[in-house]
Amino acid sequence: MRGAGSGRRVVVCLGDSITAMGWPEQAAALLEDTTPPGAGMDIVNRGIPGNRLLRDGGPLNRAHGRSGLARFAEDVLGVPGVTDVVVALGTNDLGLPGDIEPLSDLPTSAELLEGLRQLADRAERAGLGVCLATVPPRLGSSLYDQSRESIRVAVNDGVRGSGSAYVDFDAALRSAADPARLDQRYDSGDHLHPNDAGQRRLAQEFLVRVAGALVPPRPAAARKGSGGSGWDESPD
Repeated sequence: MRGAGSGRRVVVCLGDSITAMGWPEQAAALLEDTTPPGAGMDIVNRGIPGNRLLRDGGPLNRAHGRSGLARFAEDVLGVPGVTDVVVALGTNDLGLPGDIEPLSDLPTSAELLEGLRQLADRAERAGLGVCLATVPPRLGSSLYDQSRESIRVAVNDGVRGSGSAYVDFDAALRSAADPARLDQRYDSGDHLHPNDAGQRRLAQEFLVRVAGALVPPRPAAARKGSGGSGWDESPD
């Protein structure tokens, strides 16, 4: 892998099972069809099934890894030549509490947005371009309820209004008839994970956004995510 010193961008995708299932690889494959092949970009998949933004995997779920906040230094900053990061986490913070993690782990939208802001700030302080991903639809999946849906919607609204660059995975995958649900064309069958067509759709959305979205870090005064303006932190 060639890093920033060679003029190539190295984009790390920090995510959960939706990322681990392969949209970064699909994006890399699509880039091979560009001229020149790869368009000067390497894409690194750091998706872990079951991974959460805020909390490590519990005692019976160690395979889900450390939280995105905890593993950022190693899994993102530790990648040779890293220039940019895409943060695609939050689905399991909503879906696992009350199932295989304690219900008390269920966060508020303000807590999730604060976690995303911390990662964005850490990336920018390290000189990285940063792009946040909205949380895809999950109606029909395990432990879906209106309370969790309200948190998801508030988080996505906060990401869109934060002033940070973002890639809208929610809009890319949702059903036009029912925005809380995956479009059936992209549903793997569990109403949570995208199928191959859905992974390709995420890859396309990433590539549409990546050229303009993964920008150099902004001065602190220009960040809406600093100081409270722009990020919706109202309690759920």
